[in-house]
Amino acid sequence: MKHITPYIRFLVPKLRFAASSSVGTLVDYVLFLALYHYLGAAVILSHGISYSIGALTNFLLHKTFVFSLHRKVIHAFALSISFSLVGLFLSSLML
Repeated sequence: MKHITPYIRFLVPKLRFAASSSVGTLVDYVLFLALYHYLGAAVILSHGISYSIGALTNFLLHKTFVFSLHRKVIHAFALSISFSLVGLFLSSLML
C-alpha cells in the first residue's frame, strides 16, 4: 500500500487537469456548433465567441480544481488570456 501513494499523488493532478481541460473543450465545441449550425452565425464570429468562453471556462476550472495560485488572480487571468489569444489567432488562420 505504501507504494501506491506516490503514484496517486502524481496521477490525481494530471487527471484533474485532463478532466477540466476536456470540459473547457466541450464547452467550446458545443457552443460553436450551436452558434454556427443552429443560429446561423458567421464561422469566425462563432469561433471567436466559443473559443473565448471555452478559455474562460478552462481558466476558472483550472484555478478551482487544478492549480494553486501564487499571484493575484488578475495577473494569472491576464497571462492565461494572453496565451489563449495567441491560440485563437492561430486557430482562426485555419478557418
